[in-house]
Amino acid sequence: GGQSFAFYIYPSRQRVNAKPPNREKMAASSSHGEPKRSNQEPRGRPRRVPRPQVFVSFRGVDVRETLVKQVVNTFRFRGVNVFIDANERTGMKLQNLFRRIEQSKMAVVIFSKRYADSDWCMEELAKIDELEKEGKLKVIPVFYKVTPSDVKNLRGEFGEGFERLKTEFADKEPEKVLKWEASLKPIAEIKGLCSHYNGKIAPPLAHQIADDVQVWLNEMPGGKVKPRETKMTTGEVVFWAFLAALLCRLFISPLFFNDSKFFKTREWLVGFPTVVAILFRIKTWKDKKNPPPRTRPTPSTTGPAAAAPPPPS
Repeated sequence: GGQSFAFYIYPSRQRVNAKPPNREKMAASSSHGEPKRSNQEPRGRPRRVPRPQVFVSFRGVDVRETLVKQVVNTFRFRGVNVFIDANERTGMKLQNLFRRIEQSKMAVVIFSKRYADSDWCMEELAKIDELEKEGKLKVIPVFYKVTPSDVKNLRGEFGEGFERLKTEFADKEPEKVLKWEASLKPIAEIKGLCSHYNGKIAPPLAHQIADDVQVWLNEMPGGKVKPRETKMTTGEVVFWAFLAALLCRLFISPLFFNDSKFFKTREWLVGFPTVVAILFRIKTWKDKKNPPPRTRPTPSTTGPAAAAPPPPS
């Protein structure tokens, strides 16, 4: 029979142009021709609450190198955000200190013998008293070598210092004198802390100030601070134990033992630090299993009523 033929036609390859965007739909999706954005904003990190600042008001000539140094070191060791005038740059005006007081949540006022003969100290005190009355500032007074009665009634060396300042400003700025005098009694009537009167600072005083401040800070947002970890790590224990074993091998054993061969062996040099590390780990495990009870610090019971009288002159 006849032959059949099949014909296949292959279409030529042509470039397919991309479909032009529908500008009408884009305009409809946005009010100004811009792509429509989602109303949900990306979640950011939670805002960190700043640590409350503690302002310390004091007379430098009396307590800067003694009590204030102890208090500031204790605050910083505990992680408390403390401010004293030494943190301010030289040449700054008194208004800058006012701003620092306004930024603070607490103030520690250290009354000393020459506190009231400084116009800067009295200006700080007046500002602190103003904010305390408005409920914006917590105040803890500290009576260093003066009594609360000396401050309230302007007696003793404290009163003599204020009289000198009063004489200096009575004519040129009498309104300041009235403001300073009015701010002394309210702050002195707040329950505070007193130093000993034997010319020495009681060692617990700086820690007691920090404890009382911490009681208030714990109730403020961002006020709780985690104490610095002071315990040694296992690696540090091994290092010091190895150093002790090495010193014993080189210097101590020849002096106290006739036969010091054991201290020169590997068993001593390696075994002693190992045993010490094991004992340290056991003690650490026991401490974690049976932690000591944590007691919340309470405000000091040392107040104006309990203040000891000054020694006879």
